[in-house]
Order: sequence, then C-alpha cells, then structure tokens
Amino acid sequence: MYHDVKDLVSHSDFAFHEDTPVDQKSDDDAEEMERLCLLVFDRWCEQRNVIPLAYLLHAWPISMGDSAARNRLLNTLGELRQFHPETLRRDDRLLIGQLVTMLACALDRGS
Repeated sequence: MYHDVKDLVSHSDFAFHEDTPVDQKSDDDAEEMERLCLLVFDRWCEQRNVIPLAYLLHAWPISMGDSAARNRLLNTLGELRQFHPETLRRDDRLLIGQLVTMLACALDRGS
C-alpha cells in the first residue's frame, strides 16, 4: 500500500507509450484509478477525515467500465475540491488531481 505521494508516483503506471494498445491502456488506467481511490480511502479512514470520505463513498467503488459511474466519480471529486478544500491536505489534492485527470481522459476516449 502506498502511504506517500512520492512512493505512489515512483510506482505509477500512468505514463504510456503511443504504441500501447487501447484496450491495454484502458485496463491499466482502470487499475490505476482503482489504486488511487483505494489510497485516498485508506488515508482518509486513518485520518478520520469524514467529509472527503463521504464524498468518495457517494461515488466509489465503481465498475470502471461504466462511463456514467466514472463521470459521477469525476463530478463528486470536483465538488469535494470546490466546496471543501480545507479538508484536503496537499498530498490529497495531488492524488485527486491525478485521479481527475485520468477519469477525464478515460471519458474523452470513451472507455
């Protein structure tokens, strides 16, 4: 389990080569998004950070193949950042930013 953003980034599979097949990229993205959600879930449980947990649990866990569920998670995380920024640590904001970027890219690709 990653407890530190630096540790997560050093193990991240977020960067892909152009020749990576779309299906493989989608599967890898889904796994990475799930890993990021689990990471923030664990962190917020340990910190007893109830507001972000409530937002996350409103939209996660999801079937990553479901674009409506991905969109709901994207919107929910955006609302968390907009309405409760004081509840998020710097590392949390970085992780959420990475997750939001991945969700938006996946939705743009239609996967």
